[in-house]
Amino acid sequence: MFNTAAVDASSMLVEAAGIEPATFRMQTGRSTAELRPRKTCNYSRLFWARWMELRANVIFNIVMRVILLILAVFLSPFARGEESLRLATTTSVENSGLLAYLLPDFERECGCDVRAVVAGSGHALALARRGDTDVVLTHAPAAEEQFAKDGYAAIRREVMANNFIIVGPSEDAARAAEEKDIVAALKKIAAARVRFVSRGDDSGTHQKERTLWAFADVMPSDEYYIEAGAGMGRALLIADELEAYVLSDHGTYLAFRDKIKLRALPPGGERARNVYTVMTVSAQKHSHVKSELSEKFVEWLTSPRTQKRIGDYRYHGEALFAPADKP
Repeated sequence: MFNTAAVDASSMLVEAAGIEPATFRMQTGRSTAELRPRKTCNYSRLFWARWMELRANVIFNIVMRVILLILAVFLSPFARGEESLRLATTTSVENSGLLAYLLPDFERECGCDVRAVVAGSGHALALARRGDTDVVLTHAPAAEEQFAKDGYAAIRREVMANNFIIVGPSEDAARAAEEKDIVAALKKIAAARVRFVSRGDDSGTHQKERTLWAFADVMPSDEYYIEAGAGMGRALLIADELEAYVLSDHGTYLAFRDKIKLRALPPGGERARNVYTVMTVSAQKHSHVKSELSEKFVEWLTSPRTQKRIGDYRYHGEALFAPADKP
């Protein structure tokens, strides 16, 4: 827009210099009305506009890189043409380190990606009933039997075994270590009214514990019975903090032995046996499950080569599991 105030000011400057407007026109070829103040450049505004533009570009590039990274992580198996197998298994298999030890071998062999969900046996079997997994590896015989009876298991095979043990304070106030049978040891713990930590999570270990209390004809009292609602490793740590007794699978205890002060009681006999079973989810119940890949997993897991690897697995020089063909 034309600035009349600026033109009037320019005319005044010309007249103040003692030059008539007509003379100014003759000398310059311009009238005072044509005088315009030069537009000044707002460098501050240009700088901030450019800075905002650069910042927007940087943020955009960062967001795009993050999106591409996420897509690369989640879609890489598909980009490589890999299948994904969903495995639901127990915390004891994870805590012992066996899962990380075995799975890479199967993934290389089948060219697939195994996505493991780690939970208690009860939760793992519930996932399988809903069709949220393709295969399960658990240690809850009664629940597994019902799972198969209800038609959810296409294949069911024993994989390995170890023992359940009672772990407790070194002073052993209940004198449970004097017993060679795990049920007799639990009776002494109940009679002594000392603290006992239960996983309380419907896992295979929790189900076994309830069975052993039933054999002992004992109903645990709230006064000394503490339900942790946690995995095996966490339950061991809680028992250690409370100087309490706890039922554990042997493998997880060995993996956590250096982290706790509790010690294992002597083996508890045949009733302490802990068997792990693998089952594939039936396609008749859930048509979307990957039956062929699940069957390959079972064949690999129970093959002589993998069974030998399970038997060879050591933690601090001690075997954690016995293969199914070696009781």
